[in-house]
Amino acid sequence: MGAEMNIIAIELGSSAIRGMLGQRKADGSIQLLGYEKEPVTDWILKGVIHNYDKTTQAINAIKSRLEERHKLYVKKAYVGVSGQSLRTVGNKVSKQFDVKVSITDDIIDTLQEINANQQYPESEILEVLPQDYIVNGRSTNEPVGVQSDRIEGLFKNVIARRTLCQAINRCMAGTQVEVADIFIAPMFLASYLLSEADRRSGCALVDLGADTTTVSVY
Repeated sequence: MGAEMNIIAIELGSSAIRGMLGQRKADGSIQLLGYEKEPVTDWILKGVIHNYDKTTQAINAIKSRLEERHKLYVKKAYVGVSGQSLRTVGNKVSKQFDVKVSITDDIIDTLQEINANQQYPESEILEVLPQDYIVNGRSTNEPVGVQSDRIEGLFKNVIARRTLCQAINRCMAGTQVEVADIFIAPMFLASYLLSEADRRSGCALVDLGADTTTVSVY
């Protein structure tokens, strides 16, 4: 199977860097093949990389062991981040019309695009979480088809310092592995541990890390 079908997921923690090797099947599912980790001392603190060389060496060691053990070659990696380098910021985007119109998917896409282009000093958006839409003064998560002359979109943007992503790309370049995506580790953890009913009813997920405790509130 081609290298593009072999994927490593890397999590950069304060106590260890962890890597999992998976293989994409023809039906789109991922089969987990192996797991490795390298201990971290003081060169990743609270989600921030302080020593590029040691981080690169650790990721490369994990990658090499997984490749050698399973006789596979990896080209792409997904990198998970967490810690104090992340924060959420609320944003409201509105659109006014001259007359009442039927809200369409294109209008929603426009609101989301405007939000995605929101600029933050020295930071960038890693993930967007649509919260709700206000149409005719009422809150709804299904605005398409509603008649109105105004719509507001409420979003939660997960942002990180621009230097964080630059550091990750620099370290991964040293391993000759392309970064497929940078994902928010607490969100992925919640997607596996919390049901849709849990999130809708309201709850908090607490992740007790080695250097940082992360709380995600739904």
